[in-house]
Formats: sequence, structure tokens, C-alpha cells
Amino acid sequence: MAAPTIEIRMGLLERWFGSKSRREEQRRTEQAAYRERLLSPRWEEVEAALGRPVPPILRELYADHALVTSGDFLVLDPSRDASEGVLNVNQFVPADEEALTPLLVSIPSGAFSFATNEYGDPLYVQLGELPDGDGRVFVHYHDGDDTDFVAPSLRALLSWPRERVSHA
Repeated sequence: MAAPTIEIRMGLLERWFGSKSRREEQRRTEQAAYRERLLSPRWEEVEAALGRPVPPILRELYADHALVTSGDFLVLDPSRDASEGVLNVNQFVPADEEALTPLLVSIPSGAFSFATNEYGDPLYVQLGELPDGDGRVFVHYHDGDDTDFVAPSLRALLSWPRERVSHA
């Protein structure tokens, strides 16, 4: 009589732990697909959406595979004091049509969201403001619908010192 109880328990354990391993496998598959999108910019789609050629700074950013696949680091603005001049870059956003559909309508037309902070707030560059196609960088905070100036250009932001976020 004890055998059916064992079978039921084994079935429950298999369902619980099997489900966890399937979720883990799905998560790994999704991460691999996202990484592939990061490493394979679709410049034709970006140009069509922006209505202009992709500026060299964006091509340079996405050509730096080590940078765009890294994440969770701080960018330190050398012109501000340490309490004000710190920006978290949690992850970069792929350069493709899917990423060009802004979740927030308050991101201006012609802007390109290239990363998010630790809260999922988009960091974007207002392309075309400078002769080389670069522009000012902003962060848009979803709570409160505020936008803050971050850097005079994407090139400037990418030249600033970085440090890894420690999760101690």
C-alpha cells in the first residue's frame, strides 16, 4: 500500500523540480537570444526608424562587444562630485526594430535608447544634435515621468570612467 504514496510524491517532486529546470533552461535560451541581438545590430532597421544614417558613435558602441554584453556598472561623470555624478548602466539595449519601439512616449522622436539603469529606466541619446550625428544623453525615470540630463554626448559618456557594481 505504500507504493502509491511514493509514486504520488515522486510525481510531485518531478513536477516541481522538472518545472524549475525547464524555467532555468528557458531563461538561458532567452539570455542567449538577447545576447545575439546585442551582437548583431540591424542598422537598416535603425536607419529606417530614425529616418537618417546611423551615426558613427552608435556603430562604435555596438562594435565593442565586451562593453555591450557587460552590464551593471557605474559611469562616473568627471565634472561632478561623486554624490551627483554616478549613473548606473544595468544593461544595453539591442539595436534593432524591437528595441526602437519605446515604451515611453515621452522619449523624443529621433532619440535612440541604448541602455537601461537598474530600475529599467531608459538611457537615450538625442541623435543629430552634433555635426557627427551624436547628441546629448538623458535618462527618463518612469516613476514621476522625469527626464534628467546625463552627458553632453554619447561619445563623452562612453569616455568616462566606469566601475563594476559589487553585489556584496
